[in-house]
Amino acid sequence: MFPPDSFDMACAAHTIDHSYAPLRAIRQMVAVVRPGGVALLQHYPNEAENEVYSGQHQWNLDWVGDDCILWRPGKEWSLRRELAGRATVTGGKANDIVTTVITKSGDQTASAERGPGAAAG
Repeated sequence: MFPPDSFDMACAAHTIDHSYAPLRAIRQMVAVVRPGGVALLQHYPNEAENEVYSGQHQWNLDWVGDDCILWRPGKEWSLRRELAGRATVTGGKANDIVTTVITKSGDQTASAERGPGAAAG
């Protein structure tokens, strides 16, 4: 693990949809960038759905309205809502790629980045 506020940018391209705990991975990306730093996500839209949840494709990311939605059957998270107060979420979908730019707000701490109820470590 990297200490909080270690990087200017963290990037995940075509990987979050393979993660066991994708929201935790995104929160950790935000934790390790400095205030004003960026966590950049680029993925095919709804790749798990397109691949019928086979192999490593277990999660979907899609840009709906003005928000990136992380989902699979039975679970859905709005990244704007999940990261509210910690980061701003911008981006969109173009050329069959979902691009999400998460900019960390100023003066954040690692404990806040882990989210409510998350254990340190």
